[in-house]
Amino acid sequence: MSLHRIYHPANAFSAADKQGLAERITALYTAIGLPAFYVNVIFVSTEANSFFVGGQAKDKYIQIVIQHLATQLQNDETKKIIMEKYEKAISPFIKEKGYDWEVCYTFFHLKSFLHIVLYILFEDSYRRNIKWNMEIKWTHTTITEKCNRKRLDSL
Repeated sequence: MSLHRIYHPANAFSAADKQGLAERITALYTAIGLPAFYVNVIFVSTEANSFFVGGQAKDKYIQIVIQHLATQLQNDETKKIIMEKYEKAISPFIKEKGYDWEVCYTFFHLKSFLHIVLYILFEDSYRRNIKWNMEIKWTHTTITEKCNRKRLDSL
């Protein structure tokens, strides 16, 4: 499953633009055999002077955060191909309208999530079982967040 959150200025997209953009994003997944209902797209409107990059307000800026909950991109070549297809899909709605944008991919690791749940539920057992703790190597990076950022225009 994927969740695409698109943070945008209030006047960036019409209802037809949102529909078209959501359909193009969904088509990327259905083209590889996934059902359309696996793709979730949410548009989050931001007010003027509410989005800052490097301490500077950016009113012609769109941030897209993609969370993949059930899959991961395995290598850099795959990531590059996916990013190119994604950019091609969103370009008519963003680049061609003169917006700067950034896309961030976040991957969810089920195994790491299960370790967190077990730790929360059975914290005392985890602490008593040193071998188990050493195998997990519990750190704040257990759930990793990988962002592939690409700016198409300098900000």
